[in-house]
Amino acid sequence: MSDEKTPVLRPFPNSLCHRCQHLRVVESAKGSVFLKCTALPQKYPSQPVLLCPAFQPKPAESAS
Repeated sequence: MSDEKTPVLRPFPNSLCHRCQHLRVVESAKGSVFLKCTALPQKYPSQPVLLCPAFQPKPAESAS
């Protein structure tokens, strides 16, 4: 049984996608993890992505 607070391990940690605001991490019922792009026609680009015309950095998180 998995703990709900356990973070999803993201594949291809060096992919540009992880720093992009268009990334959505999708976890299948079988436990596979996919990187989905909400800005590209090809929703699941081949990984790792090193250069992308739709890249937009995630907004900086405010320090509390």
